[in-house]
Amino acid sequence: MKFVNNIWIFVNIAIIMRFGVKSFFDTLHYCKTNLVTKPPKLYMISPQQNSLQNKKILSISPGGYKGFYVLGICKYIKENYCLRDYVFSGASAGAWNSLMLCSRIDIQQIQNKILDKSFSKINSIHEMENQIKDKFLDNYKTRDFDLSRLYVGVTTLHNCKSNIIIYNGFENLEDALNCCIASSHIPFLTGGLTNVYRKTLSFDGGFSPYPYLNTSETALHIYPNIWNHFSTNKSIFNLSDYTTLLSKSKFPFEEMIENGYLDTKKNAKQLDIIFKK
Repeated sequence: MKFVNNIWIFVNIAIIMRFGVKSFFDTLHYCKTNLVTKPPKLYMISPQQNSLQNKKILSISPGGYKGFYVLGICKYIKENYCLRDYVFSGASAGAWNSLMLCSRIDIQQIQNKILDKSFSKINSIHEMENQIKDKFLDNYKTRDFDLSRLYVGVTTLHNCKSNIIIYNGFENLEDALNCCIASSHIPFLTGGLTNVYRKTLSFDGGFSPYPYLNTSETALHIYPNIWNHFSTNKSIFNLSDYTTLLSKSKFPFEEMIENGYLDTKKNAKQLDIIFKK
């Protein structure tokens, strides 16, 4: 995508328009002194390379607010199929849903603790992400998740060129959550201009055309319109999917999760073919 190739230009213009020329040069100086000086590898795989041996890939797309609908899909799949032989690869909202699939506890329990009544009163995506992170850390430990099965796609910048890194080998739950936030970062829209993860300038994985593992064929790719629930099948990155979260009206996230769950239940026969081979 042309937009992806020019993401660095977009960021530079945004800095100048929002903060002025001085901030532009301050940002360049910060990048030069604090970020990695060598281009990152395409993949940052866990030292435990056997984590991918004989594993099938379940990939989950970005989706903005539709990520709640996808969470309902993931919830049904986790409740009804054995996922022992799968790893989960996602970007942006798909990264958060991949983390949910890695949990050793029921998604419904996480939903009850994380997405409580206060969640609907949040006024910004940045606030939402940080509240989710804090509630995860307050209620769960690293041992509650099999992080070796989590692969998160993050768009990065180096020498004015965009790149995609698939992160794995997370140190702990907080590290994985920080990566999910990095994979969801859109300048200004999700809070601030830049997000730095592991000393690398990081942006929404949805900016990249294929932010998933490609080490083998994907067994199933989950995306918001997989069951034709929405009127249109939009591109991998659609700004309105994110700005909808900023609507002043109450956001019906519980309803969207339920719709995703019920639609998946209706289409279970298609999943039976995949998961019960």
